[in-house]
Amino acid sequence: NIEADQVSKTIVTKTETFILKTNKEIFSFGDNIYGQLGRGVASTKAENYTPAKIKSSKNWKDIYAISEHVYAFDDNGDLYAWGKNDNYSLGLGIEYKDTSSVVTPTLVTYTKTIDGNQTIESSVKLNEIKEFSPVVGGFAYITKTGELWAAGQNFYMNQWFSLTTPRRIGNKSNWVKFHDFTGGEKNILIENSLNEVWGAGTNRWKVLTDDPC
Repeated sequence: NIEADQVSKTIVTKTETFILKTNKEIFSFGDNIYGQLGRGVASTKAENYTPAKIKSSKNWKDIYAISEHVYAFDDNGDLYAWGKNDNYSLGLGIEYKDTSSVVTPTLVTYTKTIDGNQTIESSVKLNEIKEFSPVVGGFAYITKTGELWAAGQNFYMNQWFSLTTPRRIGNKSNWVKFHDFTGGEKNILIENSLNEVWGAGTNRWKVLTDDPC
C-alpha cells in the first residue's frame, strides 16, 4: 500500500495513473498496451492494475502524462519519456514503425546551437523551463527566456510534419504561460507578456475562436 503522506504528486489520465512518492520513486498502474507503465514490457496482464514501481533506479523530481505518453524529470533535471511513440510523440527521434512502444524511461535529447553556429547534443533541462505540458501526441514547454518549444505530432505549423526531437516554435520570446489544454483537441493556448492569449492547432468546435465569449 502507498500511504497518503508518501505521495508527492499524482497524475490520472484516461488510461493510467502515476504516483510520484516523497522518496522520489514513481509507481504506476492501468493500461499498458504501449508500455506506458514503464515496467519494461508492454502487456495486457491483470497485474498492470496493481500499483508497482517503474523499471528505473533513478530518483525522480516531477512527472507529467497524457493517455499512453509519459514524461518525467529526474533528480538531475533531465527529461525522460516512455509509452506510445506514434509520430515521434515522445520526442526521441525514433520512428513509430521502428519502436512503437518505449517501455522504460528514455532520455530526451535535441541538437542545441551554441556560439551562433556550433551544435551539440543536449538534454532537456528542468532548470531552463518555466512551464511544461503534455499535449495530445507530444509535449510543449516555455523556457525561462520566453521561448516556446515542442516535440511530437506537429499541430503548430501550417504544414503537418512531426517534430522528431524538441525544437523551437516560431521566433517570439515573450511567452509567459499555458492556459488549460482541451484534452480531446490537438491545440495549445498560450499567453504572452502583453496579456494576449494566442492559440494554435486544430480548431474543431471553434476552440481557437477569436471571440472568447
